[in-house]
Amino acid sequence: MNMKTTLDDVKVTIDLNKPFPFRDEDVGKLLVEEGFSRPKEREGIVLRITAEGVQSPATRWMWKETDVFYEPVTGRLAVEGRNIEAVGESFEKILRVTNRLLEDTKEVQVRWTELSVKLRAYGSPPPLDVFRQFCESKARDAVSKAFGEEMHAFSLALYSADKKNLDRALNKIEDWVHLSIAPLVPNPSIYTVNLVYRKRDPNDVKKRLETLAETFEKIWSALGVGEK
Repeated sequence: MNMKTTLDDVKVTIDLNKPFPFRDEDVGKLLVEEGFSRPKEREGIVLRITAEGVQSPATRWMWKETDVFYEPVTGRLAVEGRNIEAVGESFEKILRVTNRLLEDTKEVQVRWTELSVKLRAYGSPPPLDVFRQFCESKARDAVSKAFGEEMHAFSLALYSADKKNLDRALNKIEDWVHLSIAPLVPNPSIYTVNLVYRKRDPNDVKKRLETLAETFEKIWSALGVGEK
């Protein structure tokens, strides 16, 4: 079932085991060799909000339709954009840069690589109808009884992780998948999708990024959602 979608953001982040893993000059030199350039309108130093909710200074670089950010304080190198193919190509470039800088220690120093995707999808039936069909449960019945109101599922949220890691901070688990699908609040006929796909091996993330469209086609088909 084909679905019309709008990508709001696609981001791939390489997280290293320690802050200040490289000299800024060394990162910049290799990024230039890979075809990246600095923004002309300013020096390219920006403040980023990390997953931990704090500000972190970053150096910004550009290539095609993507932005690359090196955050020395957090030890992260990230690529962002709204074009999957361009993000994928840019990710391969920063992965080469990381491998060259780390040389033989990359398997020890790379903690995880994370793919983050935010998109909107336009299909039929609408989200709340689908969730009413697929997400009803005994928990829903119990909550409805407690409130004295007929309650229904508002979203579909699923995760994958080793059970032994679930007492850790979820954003620190090296192998973690979280998918949430919900209606867009101002227009509940539209699906909003958030995916976090984090793995120790960057090649797993690369493969998932390459098959992302196919993955979502399978999800929509399983939910019985098709193009309007």
